[in-house]
Amino acid sequence: MVPVYRGEPFIVKMYDRIEQVFHSMKDKTFELILVNDQSPDKSWQIIKEESQKHSKIIGVNLSRNFGQHAAITAGLQEAKGNVVIVMDCDLQDVPEEIPSLLAKIEEGYDVVFAQRVNRNDGFFK
Repeated sequence: MVPVYRGEPFIVKMYDRIEQVFHSMKDKTFELILVNDQSPDKSWQIIKEESQKHSKIIGVNLSRNFGQHAAITAGLQEAKGNVVIVMDCDLQDVPEEIPSLLAKIEEGYDVVFAQRVNRNDGFFK
């Protein structure tokens, strides 16, 4: 589940990387819920195009910019699976860590958090 704001440069790459990760885990399936939080770029257009190409992509378009937490809530309401992984759209939450998170869930944990060691945020963040 991914809240999207200014995600235009990342959406296609993100899907490709997530798809590769799940392809390597042959017994796992996924759906990618992309929640457009009224991004001022072409994010929603790209989400619509990609969801037509890939049945695993579900697009949600919020009526205005509600913020990241509301976008996450909207995405959680659409989720159909037993496990939900929330990621940022800028690929700083790396999809290649998904197997590690799922392994902890399979060990019996109800909630698993990941922590970034290195961040590439801009000056103001």
